[in-house]
Amino acid sequence: MTVYSFFHNSINGDRVYEAGDFAELTKATISDGIVEDLKVNYNGAYAYSINPGKAVVMGRLVVNDAIISTSLNTPTSGQTYSVVVRMDLTTRAASIETILGTTYQNDNAVKEFPIATMVVGTNTLTVTDVRKFSYFKSNKILLKDSKLVYNNGTTFFDAINFKEGSESSGMGIAIGAGGTTFIGGGESAYLTMLSSLFPDLSQERMIVTSDYEISFLTGMQDVPNTPTTGKRTTIATNGDLQIGANNVNNLFGVLRYNQTTRVLEILHWDGSNTLETTTLNVGDIAYQNTPWLNLSLASGISDYTTGNNAKYKRKGGIVYIKGSVKGITALDKVIATLPVGYRPIGSAHSFTAPTSGKDHARWIINTDGTIQLENVTQTTLPLAADWFPIHTCFPID
Repeated sequence: MTVYSFFHNSINGDRVYEAGDFAELTKATISDGIVEDLKVNYNGAYAYSINPGKAVVMGRLVVNDAIISTSLNTPTSGQTYSVVVRMDLTTRAASIETILGTTYQNDNAVKEFPIATMVVGTNTLTVTDVRKFSYFKSNKILLKDSKLVYNNGTTFFDAINFKEGSESSGMGIAIGAGGTTFIGGGESAYLTMLSSLFPDLSQERMIVTSDYEISFLTGMQDVPNTPTTGKRTTIATNGDLQIGANNVNNLFGVLRYNQTTRVLEILHWDGSNTLETTTLNVGDIAYQNTPWLNLSLASGISDYTTGNNAKYKRKGGIVYIKGSVKGITALDKVIATLPVGYRPIGSAHSFTAPTSGKDHARWIINTDGTIQLENVTQTTLPLAADWFPIHTCFPID
């Protein structure tokens, strides 16, 4: 048994290395295969072309630096041809050739590496891409078209794309060297790098860019079977931070800065429309802003005018009531009942308001939500047509 190692400095000519020794180094780390492109393209009739690209065959690098355009001359329908990268150690040369059939020479002197097969039809060719890409001998990480690709045994997944990009194609991932690092797809990373948003690219920072939204997914382990387990937080293209959506609905909370009003807004969102309800809970602070709601009036009580309906709403810890009613013909009359969440807590709320006869009425809102007329200053009982404003507000916490 002999143990070899490469490479060492020569002392008095005791180390002489050949091309095959360098090939052994390549073969020990990288498999034979395509490194970049070399795709075969059908051009019509019996014509086809081979793209520029690179391959490793028998540990040697093969480079095609220009498009090769060629064709088959009067082939027989039904025949199958192969386009191969051919390495010949005897002639010390490589070539890209077209051979009949799918049997490829592979011995100590010559290896033919197929990149496409072509089936002849009537004045046509059916080209099938059969390229196999080089991989590190772990058999998991591959070099493919200037990308690092992961192979799980059956499928190739792009891991890192080092493509420099352009305005139209952009860069998949751009990794900085001690300076600003851009991560993004499409042209977003490329154009962000060229913009004036970050004039000093030497600063050590990471920037995530996207033409569209950027999403963060959590709780996804069983999401194929239980879609509601997954949660999605998204930075939308308008700058909104969307929190709490899952895979089956678009109901979420939105944190939004309104540049026009200079107000930080927290909203409920249904995927397309802003709902009026806004809720904020921070420690002991509970803020809720609901839309104006129609107050459900008791039997015999009605709005004085349609333009001044009895309504209520909650804004933070304050409940507001507005509008005017009629139909009150007796004292201690309950005109409506506020729902839970809009009622005084701990003690009733009393207030006074002028009536249609320029007298005053005293009201009470009880802890059970009932709104009740306690008394009026007028000497006679109110008539059904008399109107009573009920404008007031009170804390509920």
